[in-house]
Amino acid sequence: MAVRRVLSWLVALLLLAAVAAAAAVWVLSERHLRSFPRPPPFAQAIPTDAAAIARGEHLLNTRGCKGCHGAQLEGQLFYGTPAPGLAALARTASAAELEAAIRHGIGRDGKALYTMPAFSFVHLNDADLADLIAYLRQAPLPPQPDLPEPSLAWRVRLDLALGRDGAVPHWLPQVPTLKHQAGPDASLARGE
Repeated sequence: MAVRRVLSWLVALLLLAAVAAAAAVWVLSERHLRSFPRPPPFAQAIPTDAAAIARGEHLLNTRGCKGCHGAQLEGQLFYGTPAPGLAALARTASAAELEAAIRHGIGRDGKALYTMPAFSFVHLNDADLADLIAYLRQAPLPPQPDLPEPSLAWRVRLDLALGRDGAVPHWLPQVPTLKHQAGPDASLARGE
């Protein structure tokens, strides 16, 4: 009887330790995801003219947005992770919220995004970003698929809790600065 009681206590302690460890991983990973500062509010006016909207569509098509967010910007699962419908999101999010996600990898909830490739957009100039937002806000609104809520796998949360960073904002300072943006060769600047 005493052995059973000891085993019961050991099992209870192990379960308690497992719950405490899971809670610690959750809290530490959430704290880390919220540790990245929000950028200053995006102040560029969003244009409404046809040329700006066409430029925004060109940027969207050449930057690969449809690869993650769906051919009609409806949103889709991308390697098991829900990528939101950009056409719908752009109608509800402010320009500052969109810019924070696109260029800084910070979501509407203030947490670092894990899968948005902001490193590809961090040096996008304000005018181009404003044109992209202008296009997204008037893009056709396709039917929205029923996507699950985004969540991080426990192994990802463990990595974040242990400081093995995978959150997008962590990598942005390592993106090289532009070399040709202010240079005399317009084609190189346009390429950047």
